[in-house]
Amino acid sequence: MKVEMWSDFLCPYCLLGKKRLTLAMERLGLDAGGIEIKSFLLNPRGRAHSGEPLMVHLLDKYGGDQAGMEETFRYLTDAGKELGFRLDFYKARNASTDDAHRLFQFAKARGLGAAFSDRLQRAAYEEGAVLDDRETLLDLSVETGLPREEAEAALTRQAYWDGAQAEHREAEALDVQGVPFTLINRRVAVSGAQPAATFEKALRMAMEEEKQAGEGG
Repeated sequence: MKVEMWSDFLCPYCLLGKKRLTLAMERLGLDAGGIEIKSFLLNPRGRAHSGEPLMVHLLDKYGGDQAGMEETFRYLTDAGKELGFRLDFYKARNASTDDAHRLFQFAKARGLGAAFSDRLQRAAYEEGAVLDDRETLLDLSVETGLPREEAEAALTRQAYWDGAQAEHREAEALDVQGVPFTLINRRVAVSGAQPAATFEKALRMAMEEEKQAGEGG
């Protein structure tokens, strides 16, 4: 079964969605390690004010008032706790994720894409890491198991940036409006950080289609 999820490191819903998808796959006896994370360039360079408190950035980007944003933060924080991780929105900082996606493509080439993605998301929301600070990115790369010198070189490799852009364009071709976006066997789609039961239903649908295709063959 092919399971793809488009995601960005500064998207809190992506953390929730990945965890809920993982739980759904585990319930069905499927290998959650097979989830392929793909780049979605949510915060391109030039639109991000590096280091700005996330609250300020989101109010500037989406409007609304601080009380409403704080209510959203509480909902997401509680949802994270239910899934076993901590989200600290008052510590989180805005950044361009372009370089992070370059390094993510490098990590994927080394078989460490999922681990790198998970580490960056935790760093952003648990530790307040600024994800366009290159030294921070290199430190996180090393923690994930990537050689620092090679990671530093990857930041200047056009091929890795091309890979990130290609995955983003792929999402655009699928008319993806936001992340996380999950596609199962290129046929069954789940948009957003849906409950685990919703992911499970989609996975069962894909499994049934596989079964019917096998019987028809």
